[in-house]
Order: sequence, then structure tokens, then C-alpha cells
Amino acid sequence: MAENDPFELWMATGAGEPPSSDMDLNEALRVLRTDSVTSLDLNALGPTEFAEDLEVELGMSPTDHLAFQALGIRTVTQSARMTPDLCTSIDAMVSNTLERDMDAGAVQQAASAKVEEREAQWAADDSSWLDDADVDVEMREELTALNERARSDFDLSSLGGMALSTDSLQDLKGIGPKLELYLYAMGIRSYSQLAQLTPEIERKFDAIVGLFPGRLTRADVVGQAKVKLGLEEEA
Repeated sequence: MAENDPFELWMATGAGEPPSSDMDLNEALRVLRTDSVTSLDLNALGPTEFAEDLEVELGMSPTDHLAFQALGIRTVTQSARMTPDLCTSIDAMVSNTLERDMDAGAVQQAASAKVEEREAQWAADDSSWLDDADVDVEMREELTALNERARSDFDLSSLGGMALSTDSLQDLKGIGPKLELYLYAMGIRSYSQLAQLTPEIERKFDAIVGLFPGRLTRADVVGQAKVKLGLEEEA
């Protein structure tokens, strides 16, 4: 879990603001976390270090969103991967611990629809990022080929899917005009995506692009992106 995540910091140490003003709910969330660690196998949902706002993305209530965070399910992609058996287990745990009904199956369906929407955005993405680039024909062909390969070989789901907006990645130290275009070609176009970058994803990026191996780690683009998003203070 991300060390800078306010919920996780409170859950692990009790530091910072509690997740809600209801102290009984807060204690129930701690119990839910403890129970989930011992009884739920979430490995099939994939790892995450960056929590999404499931209230916004999936229309969850604030309490249900907190329950999912306590369970360790923090992203749309994870929610979409929930099996029927896992949904049943979650419903029972939330009912027993928080004394409220949870329809994890409905959450899974909403998450699956959101994933499909993101994948459709990626598939139908326009080429404005390339049209505006001041590059020669050879470079344009290289970027187009990278973009086509990314659509079939590069999984953006763990970065939250296709970016809904394009940020100026050159504002981050270590990313110049050329590297920015390579990132854009691969579908990485926002600070939010870079904040979720893992070593595994970077290795895949390096293998496909074939240039700048380890450059993103050396430049600490993850930390810089989190500063841009207000998730961390600038060192």
C-alpha cells in the first residue's frame, strides 16, 4: 500500500485524520482490515499503490468506499476482477462487521463497465498528441508504430486505464520532449498514470521503446508526479 495514502497511514499508525467522524465506524474499519487479511485472498486482483476515488468512478457511497479501502480493494481494475465467490465473502464480512448491506456484485459490474469504457477510449484515442508534435517523418513513423504496439502489448489497466486528459510531462525533471512523446505514444499521458508507475511496468515500457532504460526511475517521476497531484510534499 502507498505509504503516503492518508487512509493507509491512519490504518497502520493511527496518525492523521481518521477516515470518518464516526468513531464506531472507524473501529469497525480496523476490524474489517484485520479480518480481510486473514480470510480474503486478493492476489488475483493485482497489486496497487495508488487509490482511486471509487465514489466518483463507481458511484459508491462514502462508507462503502471506506469499506473497500479497508479490504484492500482500491482501484477500478481490482474491483472489476472480483469473482462471484469473493463478492459473496465481501458482502458477508461487511454485513457482519459494519452492520450494513453491501452489494459487491453490483460494484463488480459497474467496475467492469468502467474498464470497458477506458479500453474503448484507448482503442478510439485520437492522434492529437502526435499531430501537434514538431517531429520529422521518420520520428512520426516510429511514434505511430510504438502507439500501435502499445495498443496490443502494453496493459494500461494498472495505471488506471487510458488517461482522460494529457498533462505536460516535460514539466517533470528528467523528461524531455522526446521522452514525453514516447510516453504519449505508449498511452502514458498524465501525472496520475505516472504516479502509479511500478518497476514492472517501467521494464515493459523500456523493452518496447528500447531507449532510456531506467530513466523514469532515476528521475523519480513517480515522486514528482505525486507532488504535482498534491499527494506528497516537494523534497
